[in-house]
Amino acid sequence: MILKGYVFSLLYGILCILASALAHKLGVKSIYTRKITHILVGFEWVILNHYFGASIHFLIICLVFTSAICILYKTKLVPSLSSDKENSLGTIYYCIAMTVMSAIVLIFPEMMIPFGIGVVCTSVGDGFAGVFGQIKKHNILLHGKKTLLGFLSCFILSAISIFILLSVYKVEMNPLYVIIISIFAAELELFAQKGI
Repeated sequence: MILKGYVFSLLYGILCILASALAHKLGVKSIYTRKITHILVGFEWVILNHYFGASIHFLIICLVFTSAICILYKTKLVPSLSSDKENSLGTIYYCIAMTVMSAIVLIFPEMMIPFGIGVVCTSVGDGFAGVFGQIKKHNILLHGKKTLLGFLSCFILSAISIFILLSVYKVEMNPLYVIIISIFAAELELFAQKGI
């Protein structure tokens, strides 16, 4: 079971990177190719939770991917993961957040579902905010380069993703809390700068 977890999680992470690299080769702008990995990699949590749960193995995989992303960032081997200078460290921050949370669940295993909620808000909510935020027509600037459509997509897709996660893992949560968490995620996406 543990060996399968390592194999599937590593293969899935590599496939996420390859998907964005292929899109880049096909001429898709890096702002979008980066989001392909950003959105897809959130499902890594599902694989890691299924095979490892709150364990050292979860942390090891996060450390491996954080190291790999840092190397790819420094060497610029995969241009599809690059962004403009303003957001260039966003992917690294994402990996660091995953690593920190995987360490926290070693001490507090009951934090696994909140960890998953954070991951879906970051991968799906924040990821699609970057996609919908690029729409120019009828899109209002709210803060810096952040837009109304980006904010709304982050809020709506975070909420939908949380409801799906809670349903799959059979966890009950007051729908008002889901809405509050989703608004908070959208506000973080709106006001955070430099890829944080």
